Parts: sequence; structure tokens; C-alpha cells
Amino acid sequence: MLRTDLSSDMPIEVTLTGLSRKPEHFSVPVEAGLYLQKMIRNMARAAPRDRDSVPAEKVFPVLGDPAMRPAAMLKGYRLRADLTQAELADAIGIKQHRLSEMENGKRGISKDMAKRLAEVLKCNWQNLM
Repeated sequence: MLRTDLSSDMPIEVTLTGLSRKPEHFSVPVEAGLYLQKMIRNMARAAPRDRDSVPAEKVFPVLGDPAMRPAAMLKGYRLRADLTQAELADAIGIKQHRLSEMENGKRGISKDMAKRLAEVLKCNWQNLM
């Protein structure tokens, strides 16, 4: 919490807490405190109102693995589109087993393939790389 009576030159005490971290305490100059206050208020206005939200990586740890992230994103986008592997494979002109290999991280996704998949899945192709 930031002080609102900023008439003195005393530093502002700031405490940050996170999901699984111990609180961190900082003393910052008044100017920095005013900047932090403005930034935090702007972020709070833009933040989702759902206080129970958690980062996707906490729910799906595979998203934190750079080697497996494209595979997990592909499967997620396919499920969001309510398509089976066979339906998606048919839509982009490949065999179902090849798509399965991509979703399981056994086959890489080329730039061209990512663009073809993204067109059908209505997503950004770069998320599949």
C-alpha cells in the first residue's frame, strides 16, 4: 500500500507479495513511489476481475518447457476448435499420425506447417513454433 500523504521527503515503504513467495519490502523515493502507484492502478484496471485466475504454466506445466510448448499449444488450439486429430489433419492435408506426432512433441512443426495449422485453428502461427 502506498502512502497518500507525500508532503515529506521520507521514502515510501512498498511491500510486494506473490503466489508462493514471501513478502518483499522496499523503501523507494517519493517520485518512484508515485510512478509505482500509477503503474499498479493502471495494471489493476486492465487485470481480469477473476481473482482465482492462475498462470497457464501452473495448470499445464508442459507450457513451461520450451521444447514441448508448441506441441501443447497445438493440442490446446485443436481442442478449442472442437476438432479431432483426424479432422484437423484432413483440413490441412496430412495424415492423422503425423499430427499426433506433432502434438506429442515427437515431430517438429515447420514454419509452413505452423501457418497452415494457424489458418484452420484461427490462431497466431508463431505460437506453434
